[in-house]
Amino acid sequence: MALRSEQARVLRRSVIGGLIRNLILFTAAFAVFCLAFQTFAVPGLADRVADATAVWRTLNSSEQFNQLITDQGLGANGRFADAAVEMEGFGYPGGEGTAADITAELNDLSAAVETYAGEAALKLSQDAWGFSSDVMTDADLSDKVVTEQESGGSAGAGVNDGEYVEDAEPGSGVEDSSAPNASVPFVSYEEILSSFGLTLDTASAAQAVTALRASASIQELSITCTLPAGIEADQTALLASMALAGFDQEAVNTVIADAYRASQDLAYNAWVELEPTDEAKALGISDDNPVWQILIADDGTYQMRDIALYTFIKSFKLPLAALLFVGGWLLIILRTLNRSFRYFDELSGAVATLLADKDAPIALPPDLSIARNELAVIQQQSIADERAAHAAEQRKNELVAYLAHDIRTPLTSVLGYLDLLR
Repeated sequence: MALRSEQARVLRRSVIGGLIRNLILFTAAFAVFCLAFQTFAVPGLADRVADATAVWRTLNSSEQFNQLITDQGLGANGRFADAAVEMEGFGYPGGEGTAADITAELNDLSAAVETYAGEAALKLSQDAWGFSSDVMTDADLSDKVVTEQESGGSAGAGVNDGEYVEDAEPGSGVEDSSAPNASVPFVSYEEILSSFGLTLDTASAAQAVTALRASASIQELSITCTLPAGIEADQTALLASMALAGFDQEAVNTVIADAYRASQDLAYNAWVELEPTDEAKALGISDDNPVWQILIADDGTYQMRDIALYTFIKSFKLPLAALLFVGGWLLIILRTLNRSFRYFDELSGAVATLLADKDAPIALPPDLSIARNELAVIQQQSIADERAAHAAEQRKNELVAYLAHDIRTPLTSVLGYLDLLR
């Protein structure tokens, strides 16, 4: 009984101790794996899932952008209108359709601007007007217009590109040493008029001259206008207004970038005030319960995507981790129970082997060492008992043999005398 109790104690200690040790090791390994997976694999995997289930969308801030540009005096009723009024002050008619009266002069000067872009156009216009200064001032232009009018010349006869580069702020004139920028496309005055909703039949002479002035200034200042993606605005009108304002390329880029960033802020502030369904509709999505991921780019662009599906998939992360954890525990417990059941199989096999062959060695694992020792004692006792029985049997046979030999001779004599008596 003591041995059986000791064997049970050893087995309990081995099985339960091994179970607890394996559970602790599995828990630690699982925690390390989850931490490493969360740190290194989850971000990339999450991005791939989100990219596969959602598309980035940008707020359309064209309305806010155009309003901001207008507020800065760069719209149709801003710098262009002011410059046209200035031209009226220089004697150019402001009546509707009067631009047709100076079409020939305008076309000649436009061709000159197109042929001699940048510095060449400026120098040509200065030579035509008889000025040697780098930049023609408004006073110079006014004096020349008066002279032309007094001499009976057409109000637009002497118009050329030289005057049109002058509308920059004081000190912002262009130097002769600056070379024309061949990458600046030529913008005709007709295109500029069209961008402001005018034609030669509807525009005044002052407006046409202003448009030509803007065309020459674009070449002289070597500026281009590139609107951000998604912005719907009249690029030609904006470029002409900036040229009339004397903006260089850096100023153009700054104005556009600042206006775009501010327009995106305004559009975003208006967007967040909407209901979730309306927010989705504003971005072209049909979803009653969107989950937004918002990213602000370096240029101020607000990008959103609906990650509701990704969020739904992500919600399975913790249940899946818990399922794997519980599954691991169950697997370890089942393996431990299976190991316990193997003890019975091994013990049963050892007993069967012992009954079949008493001389066979007893093979049991170390955890069953006490049972193995017990079986070894039984085996030795069984062998000793068998040997003792065999020795007793042999002694009995020898006794019978001796008795048979000793009795046979007298019995033979008795049988002989009995035969004689018969």
